[in-house]
Amino acid sequence: MADPISAALIAGSSLLSAKGALDEGKAEAAAREFNAKVSERNAIISEQEAFNIGIEGDLTVQRLKKEFESMRSQQRVDLMGSGFDITSGSPAQIQMETAAAQDLDISITEYNTKVAQATAMEAAVQDRLQAQLERFYGGQAKKAARTKAVASLLSGANSARKAYYG
Repeated sequence: MADPISAALIAGSSLLSAKGALDEGKAEAAAREFNAKVSERNAIISEQEAFNIGIEGDLTVQRLKKEFESMRSQQRVDLMGSGFDITSGSPAQIQMETAAAQDLDISITEYNTKVAQATAMEAAVQDRLQAQLERFYGGQAKKAARTKAVASLLSGANSARKAYYG
């Protein structure tokens, strides 16, 4: 039979080691949860950005339509004031080309708006996936800490047994 104080110290050391492992796991899980919440917040911001991009795009299209309508009206007035028949020939061709160019500008604006919205929404998806990954890693850290704590307790118990019984 060996020294009971040594056995007690070994057992106490293993308990402290186990507690340390559990605390480490909890701390890492808490840090991962914080990171997950930051990612979720970023996802919400990206979704709001996508919404704002859509509104801005709609307003830009409305503004372009008003500007283009004003330009076409002025073009018709100028052509008629010059004595041209605006319903045929070159004046009609000019008006059709102007309208086509303006429609193209509107289509490009709408396309760019949709691309920007999709990019912002993809950022939101990525942020949500990152949040899930952080939570997974936090759960894994807790599991690893419990395993490490149990291993420390078992190792300490075995060492204490050996120290006590020889």
